[in-house]
Amino acid sequence: MATATSTIQAETKMVQREHQVLMNELSELQAALDALICYSEVYANLASTDQVYRCGRHLLQWLPGHFENEEATVLADMEKVSPELATFAMEMKAQHRILRGRLEGFCRAIEEFEDSNDLGTAIDELKDRGLDFSRELAAHMGAEERKFNQLH
Repeated sequence: MATATSTIQAETKMVQREHQVLMNELSELQAALDALICYSEVYANLASTDQVYRCGRHLLQWLPGHFENEEATVLADMEKVSPELATFAMEMKAQHRILRGRLEGFCRAIEEFEDSNDLGTAIDELKDRGLDFSRELAAHMGAEERKFNQLH
């Protein structure tokens, strides 16, 4: 593998700090989603809905900017280093597009949850979309972290 430039190394350190913040946010989101419970129309524990809303809205505001910055800095620079890194950067950019769509779907589920007449189905949909997005984003960041660590 080609040696990373000092610019790429500095950029990856910045992105890695952002990934740590995102992992903390995802842990909080997963805990809030896991706490949503509906056994029947008689019993529902919705105490964590505010936390789910807050995490979802924060991610919707912050994550696209993180992706854009990552693409304009470290991934753009990686494309110039070697064909292998260029392929990796293109794959990460493609995953960013997919993850944006998953995040938007999760946020739609939040909106639909607020207006739902079927609490059980709404909780299941919210949890499924949120946990799927969370797992996919964590796996994506893990792939980036492994590649970044190879560059140092």
